[in-house]
Amino acid sequence: MNRLKFGILAGTMLLSMIGFGLIVPLLPVYAREFGASSVEVGLLFSVTALANLILLPVIGPLSDRYGRVLFLCLGLLLMALATLGFYVSHSVEAILVCRFTQGVAMSMHLPVAQAMLGDMIPAGQEGRWMGYFSAVLFAGLGAGPLLGGVASDMFGVQQVFILSAAAMIAALIATAIFLRDDMHRTVTDPKTSGWSWQLLANPFVCGVAALQICNGALTGLSMAFLPVLGAEQLALGASAIGLVLFIRSPVSMLQSWSGKLADTHNRKLLISVGVVLSSIAIATMPNTTGLWTLLLANTLLSLGMVLLQPAASAYMVEQGRTIGMGFAMSLGFMAMQIGGGFGPVGAGWIMQDAGLEAGFYAAAVVNLLGLLVFLFLMRHQHHGAQKTAASI
Repeated sequence: MNRLKFGILAGTMLLSMIGFGLIVPLLPVYAREFGASSVEVGLLFSVTALANLILLPVIGPLSDRYGRVLFLCLGLLLMALATLGFYVSHSVEAILVCRFTQGVAMSMHLPVAQAMLGDMIPAGQEGRWMGYFSAVLFAGLGAGPLLGGVASDMFGVQQVFILSAAAMIAALIATAIFLRDDMHRTVTDPKTSGWSWQLLANPFVCGVAALQICNGALTGLSMAFLPVLGAEQLALGASAIGLVLFIRSPVSMLQSWSGKLADTHNRKLLISVGVVLSSIAIATMPNTTGLWTLLLANTLLSLGMVLLQPAASAYMVEQGRTIGMGFAMSLGFMAMQIGGGFGPVGAGWIMQDAGLEAGFYAAAVVNLLGLLVFLFLMRHQHHGAQKTAASI
């Protein structure tokens, strides 16, 4: 394992995720100022998923063929431009266009970075290194909202957009200077790589995809409507909402521990416990009474993700050695984006008729259904990392 290259990749991802996270708690409330409805708030998170679904089937295989760094740099450049677009936006429609552009950028960035990491991971250490990487990602996504909330209260939301773009540009410069493609990436089997009907017979790919679709719906709802819940139902300010979202940062560091567990213990059990915890957490959020109870609920949600994500990612890294690492990472990210795209909009429709809390309850039910589908598809598969890879 090239630890220096991992450190550089993780550092640039931390910068970009902090930049992205800076504006997460601000966009729903910012859109509300221009008259956005609950459905339109959901669309803020769904249009990024739409962009991902359009591009990910192409970007992943292209990065397998032409290398990772090109797409990483293009993604960061587009992310910076989209964030600056928020600065000059004065309507819900303009904000939605910028969010779509962010989705295009994310298609070139996050899954390709995961693929670059997958190229480097030794067999049998998938959970460990994906856990480290996920810890960095969630640390950035957690620290960003807290910094963004504080900066918004102190200087105004417009200045936060500038700060976010600056973080993206810094990550772009570091990526272009310090990262190089490894031209000796794992060679894939041409009979099984790329899009084919054979994927439907792969229980690992289909099982993890079903799990991530439903988990993406839960995550998308929490990102879209937790700030709305905090602002409108609990009367919390931007700094307080940022603090609630920030809790994911320290909790996510535990993924360095849960990733190691995914290499040595029952992955299906880790995933099951994680899904149950996150479902309980999202269902309790509408019943919170203030900052500290909402903070506790989001802590439980983060703990669920800590157990779930490294184990699910380890499965996909193993499959990437056969179907193409960029392709495998894109599949996993696509599944999350399908859920993240339809989840917030569906929840928005439910909320318009049944109230804010109904959307949170629905997300918990959908997440548990995803777990049942995953366990059914994986019922004949061994839980161990090494035997899993050998059984396909």
